[in-house]
Amino acid sequence: MPVDFLRVPPRVDVPHVSRPSILVWTLLLGLMVTGCVALAVFVWPARNADSVVFWFCAIGFPILAWSFLLCCRLAYLYGCLSAALATNKISDAIEAQCHESSSQPLAVLGNVWKFSSNEEENSLDALVDGMTKLRPVASQAVPNTDVIARWLDVPGRQFYSGNARTEHARQSELCEWLLNQMVDDIKSKLIRIPHQVSLGVDVCINSVIDSATVQEGLLARLRNVLHTTRIEVKSSKTELSLFHADSWFDNNRSDSVHLLVAVQLRNAASEILANGVSEGASMLLVSSPAIASRMGVSSPLCLHRPARGPSETTADVLKLAIRWGGGTFDNIGTSWRTGLSKEVARIIRSSCRFWHGMETVDLDAAVGKAGAAGVWLATALAAANAALTNEPQLVITQEGNDLLALVCEKQT
Repeated sequence: MPVDFLRVPPRVDVPHVSRPSILVWTLLLGLMVTGCVALAVFVWPARNADSVVFWFCAIGFPILAWSFLLCCRLAYLYGCLSAALATNKISDAIEAQCHESSSQPLAVLGNVWKFSSNEEENSLDALVDGMTKLRPVASQAVPNTDVIARWLDVPGRQFYSGNARTEHARQSELCEWLLNQMVDDIKSKLIRIPHQVSLGVDVCINSVIDSATVQEGLLARLRNVLHTTRIEVKSSKTELSLFHADSWFDNNRSDSVHLLVAVQLRNAASEILANGVSEGASMLLVSSPAIASRMGVSSPLCLHRPARGPSETTADVLKLAIRWGGGTFDNIGTSWRTGLSKEVARIIRSSCRFWHGMETVDLDAAVGKAGAAGVWLATALAAANAALTNEPQLVITQEGNDLLALVCEKQT
């Protein structure tokens, strides 16, 4: 369900209650007694000057009045203090409740990625060990020209440099191969989805292919695998923010599973690719822990709610993401970064006290800038590494002036 932090009442400043000034209140008592004595002497009839009432009005009344003022002053100060403490206590309780709700994870049922047609290069180990790097390769579009980029090849199929028509044919075959490969890799998880559970599919593809065609092909492949007939393929988009995962948490139901498909293709056969770019694709299958339990997953991978904030508050965003992930800076095993500016990367290094043994994988340097698939590649890889190492993984990305982060971990 949605978590509304706006319902948290703002905290108030707690007033400082100091001890009453002895000098001030002593002077006030003296002035009140002196004034009342003088008033009584001048006003009271001479024949009754020694009566009890006279002495009460001259001495007793000012002392009682002074005591009343002192009590009122103390009561007001302590009333303000109690009200502020009560307000802050309620605020902290509601905020803690919101954070607890935000800390409820989703189960990662399956995750697949493709950024290379070479299985060894596409492996997680090569990436974490630093063996996978962008290197100069001969351009597919222009012979005798090297580019520092990465693109995918369909095994057993070779495309030569050409025009937009050639590029469309290449990307069509490549997209079909990618979808077949990824659906096959995640097939064992898909067929275990209970019959009465619906599947919501988010498609994010950036290519020259008509997205509706890709959507139809994906739907046909899923229907061949799934037992459920309730499959909703949502409208395709060229890019989906990492914060889109927040909607999965808000709409988390015990009768639905979410599948995200992200594909980024480049015009590798018709244009010289810019240095640092790459092609890639990933799939992420998530559900509520209840569905994972019904599927027999005893120790599921967990995906936690993403945190978002201005890049100027980098440390706060990361602290929030790690808090929702139930960890600390000291137990993050690997951070997966993509799309970060140099300034934000510098802030992370200087202001966040990660433990010295934490690994850092810069996907932009290792795999390349995978555009629409980049952040979802990072998430799929982080989930896989969490399963392998049993250590929480932190995904960090930047979108415009916003920094986003989430934690993947394996429940034990």
